[in-house]
Amino acid sequence: MGSAARTVVAVGHTFGMLDIERQFFASHQVELLDGNQIGAEDPIWASVDGVMLGTARKLDSEAIQSLRNCVAIVRYGMGYDNVDVAAAKAKGILVGVLRDYCVNEVAEHTIASALCLARALPMWDRLTRSGKWRAGADIESRRFSELTYGLIGFGQIGRRVAEMAHVIFGNVTVF
Repeated sequence: MGSAARTVVAVGHTFGMLDIERQFFASHQVELLDGNQIGAEDPIWASVDGVMLGTARKLDSEAIQSLRNCVAIVRYGMGYDNVDVAAAKAKGILVGVLRDYCVNEVAEHTIASALCLARALPMWDRLTRSGKWRAGADIESRRFSELTYGLIGFGQIGRRVAEMAHVIFGNVTVF
């Protein structure tokens, strides 16, 4: 790495703290900046060595052209949908992903959404807020242990959802 100071910018993240990232980079003598606080026109972009890219920002060809020193862009996530990979490749910038980023959080959200829908919580919320909470009292509610949870796809997140669903639902099937 040499003796020159290195800088990485985390941008497009949707969380307030970068403590884990800062700790990791500090242990490698790399300064981490919060790119969500830096304007697109700021000259710092020309000198950054790397970018950690979240889902709330896109690095298009124009943004990538402004990265004069950058050697790598790493996505917080599993896809490349918000980075112009061709533009990065043309500049010799490596592009990667964190394949296990938020697997548990996405799986937990998926299970929570299924439980919410199985108990008709959005409808009960609307009825309660309108003062008619008893109007839907005749809705049939079944035990989760009697229900089948269906998954479309069985990648890393799908496998984690299946593990969680097996604990709650009577049957889990994959399509």
